[in-house]
Amino acid sequence: MKRLLSIAFLFILAALVGAQGDGPRVTPAQQAAMLEKNRDLMKITIQSGLDLTEDPGPLERALTCTKLASEWSKAIRVAASGKDTARVRELGGLFETVVTKGVVVNLEQARSNIKAGSKEELELIQQRDAAIKVLDSLEDDLRGPQEFEAVVKGIHAGRDKLNKATKLDKR
Repeated sequence: MKRLLSIAFLFILAALVGAQGDGPRVTPAQQAAMLEKNRDLMKITIQSGLDLTEDPGPLERALTCTKLASEWSKAIRVAASGKDTARVRELGGLFETVVTKGVVVNLEQARSNIKAGSKEELELIQQRDAAIKVLDSLEDDLRGPQEFEAVVKGIHAGRDKLNKATKLDKR
């Protein structure tokens, strides 16, 4: 599990650093500007990845990933307020990866080990609700402009996955 999370975060980081689109070649000055724009997000992503390697339980990993998703949502809001549609879409796709491969996977793992009605189940539901709050807040800020619709659809998909991840499997 730790390896999967590390790979997911490396993928996100590589996409963040190397994302340059299908447009013309980027000049060194443009690369420097993109690096500067992404610096804080890269630091937070790296630190979160390092925190995950400490091998806490799935609820703690879900919390770390929820905090990371919150930071990514802030970057998406900045891009949206600056009318940088391409960046909103790019970060939105990566945000969805953080939610799906970080929060959802860990909540699913926690759910499989938690009994109904237990104190741990309450913590599981609180973790899910905290993650949904991050998604809902971002959705509220992106609602309206058609160019952000793909990101909003990703948010809806993430919310559905979060709800499904915490449902008790009744066989």
